[in-house]
Amino acid sequence: MLSTSKIEHDFDDLVSKMEEMDTRHNWDPNVQDAKIIKEFNDDGVFAYMKTKKVAVVSSRDQYLFIHRRTTSTCPQFPGKRVYILACKSKNLSAYPETPNCVRAQTLISGTMIVEEEPGKL
Repeated sequence: MLSTSKIEHDFDDLVSKMEEMDTRHNWDPNVQDAKIIKEFNDDGVFAYMKTKKVAVVSSRDQYLFIHRRTTSTCPQFPGKRVYILACKSKNLSAYPETPNCVRAQTLISGTMIVEEEPGKL
């Protein structure tokens, strides 16, 4: 599925907010808890995310490998800064299922943010 939108927002500020897992619940109304478990390098993290319970639908949680990068060499968008975020969930025995929560699974998910011109996405 592809969803696009143009917004007037500072590129660096938006990228910074997307990478702040500990405060994600402040701007994402679906998230109850999110935190980075381990950082692998500048581009990769292992993280935990739990969504809020909605009506009769239980909370969902998952552990995710997240790869993120900002580049200005994306051939589809020459000369523009592009933020790429890709993630995949992974069930590991070291992180058992949480009581009263359904373990979610993300096979693959991604987000791409393109700076159309300075300050505009």
